[in-house]
Amino acid sequence: MHAVRKILLTKVLRLRWQRQRSLIGDDVILRSVLRRIHIVAGFIHKDICALMIDAAKDEAKNLGFVIDRCVWVPGSLEAPLAVSMLIEKDLPDAIIVFGVQQQGKTKHGEVIANQATAALLNLQLQHRMPMAIAIIGPDATLEYAREKSDRTARKALRAAVYMANLVVSA
Repeated sequence: MHAVRKILLTKVLRLRWQRQRSLIGDDVILRSVLRRIHIVAGFIHKDICALMIDAAKDEAKNLGFVIDRCVWVPGSLEAPLAVSMLIEKDLPDAIIVFGVQQQGKTKHGEVIANQATAALLNLQLQHRMPMAIAIIGPDATLEYAREKSDRTARKALRAAVYMANLVVSA
């Protein structure tokens, strides 16, 4: 098992080096062997998203990944711009988006969730960036969102890790 992990980490390092070299040329600074995940989270429901971030950090430790950057944005509609900037500037191994679309009296939250998800999926395909979208809702009560936060975050982290490994092995 140790030999398999060593081979995988060697492939990861080689891939990261190739990706960074193609972006910045021969003047490459190699980062740590640990695989990096960035999180983009909405601060409108910061207490719930903070619970999700803590759960993801805990889950990442067991899988050889590290959450090395968390970016706070106002809400789900602002997440695609932040994700795009992270991909272009820092090139993580995967990105997770956390948010909550609270229950309202109109369909506004549903429209926002649909538009944000569509934009994030387009970025994922355009940049071949593994991404997990964990926006609880639409029409979630805050109590429901708190109850779901830990499980949702852990599932999102595992999905991001799976997809990052898939991209490396492809």
